[in-house]
Amino acid sequence: MGWVSVGVGVALVGGGVAMHFVAENERDDVTNALAEYYGEFPVVQMTQAKAEEKIATANSLDVIGWSAVGLGAAALVTGVLILVLDDGEGAPDSNVSAAWWGEGGAVVWTGRF
Repeated sequence: MGWVSVGVGVALVGGGVAMHFVAENERDDVTNALAEYYGEFPVVQMTQAKAEEKIATANSLDVIGWSAVGLGAAALVTGVLILVLDDGEGAPDSNVSAAWWGEGGAVVWTGRF
């Protein structure tokens, strides 16, 4: 169970950081569009509505991304604590099985957590 928590934590942290970089890219698009000049005259590369849409998207991605980083960090810490504090006694109490039928399938994970 500890390794699952560590894996989920790494995935969440990585995804959250990636979302932050995408958000920064969206903000840079708006900044670069406002900073271009042709001689002394500014060149408008996007409309005000498009710029506001990009900024709103960037803000949403930042909130979701940093939330994912926080949850991922908590999952990482939990996983490490489970691995460190595990006494190693007893049989594993989880089971993973897969079933396929027709055009679909399922992976089932059972156990005590």
